[in-house]
Amino acid sequence: MVSASIYSSSYARALLTASADTDLVRRRRRPAPPIVTSADLALIDQELKAAKENFRSVETTYGNDMINLAIATRYVA
Repeated sequence: MVSASIYSSSYARALLTASADTDLVRRRRRPAPPIVTSADLALIDQELKAAKENFRSVETTYGNDMINLAIATRYVA
């Protein structure tokens, strides 16, 4: 198609029809998607709960940490 500069679906179908089966490349099948088990879901749930707890602890100390940082930067300056 590139050498003939012809880009049409009918030309591509004609090439496909005229090609021998030995010249064609078969597409590989995609592997099946992994199956999510209930153990995986339980692990994800556990990690989500841990992340929420970590977020809450950071959220409670964020204001004090920022005030201390601002005071420290003024002191150093």
